[in-house]
Amino acid sequence: MQSVPCETRAFLLEFANFPEGHWIQPQNCGRCVRFGVLSACVWKCECWRKWSMASEPIYDLKSLDFSKPLFTVEDIRQVNPQRFEMEQLSAIVYVDRIQHLIVGYKQLTDSEFWARGHMPGYPLMPGVVQCEAAAQLGGFYARKYDLIGGDYLGFGGMDEVRFRKPIYPGQRLDLMARVTRVMARRLAQFIFQGFVDGELMFEGQMLGVTVNKSA
Repeated sequence: MQSVPCETRAFLLEFANFPEGHWIQPQNCGRCVRFGVLSACVWKCECWRKWSMASEPIYDLKSLDFSKPLFTVEDIRQVNPQRFEMEQLSAIVYVDRIQHLIVGYKQLTDSEFWARGHMPGYPLMPGVVQCEAAAQLGGFYARKYDLIGGDYLGFGGMDEVRFRKPIYPGQRLDLMARVTRVMARRLAQFIFQGFVDGELMFEGQMLGVTVNKSA
């Protein structure tokens, strides 16, 4: 593959766990390009460096005992409204109300609702479900500790989301979120991260907004 000039704002990505020939359009790029060898000019591009650099963990997961949750799935149901296929939290293992930080996990199984169709014969956890799991973690914190009003916490927006590695059934997805801003008890802003075996799989920022049944 030929070298791609930086001024085209197109970036080549090399992602070992994805099949050859996949396409991707990273943030700020001008067009999609096929996976291949990273050219020297791309490495020098500031946008590529920003995209490729993983953030530092919000909290040290190694210091936590995941076998002793603070809140079980039954406890989570007392706060979060999601049920059945849309329950994306298995437990909460750590809460820091001073730092507005929360850690939980989702234990993935072969019976996940998306496993049969995404993709047949090669099940991958969809990115939207990853974000939903992180949103439920942040929503639990916001509602449990009365940061916002309303009947529910809904998506208000997402930013700087990165999916770095695929996630499969049978893995435990460790989730972390930290509240960065609360506005008039109507909006809550979070940063979030997802890890498998200590490796960062996805991260981003999200905005939660109050939702009222009567609205």
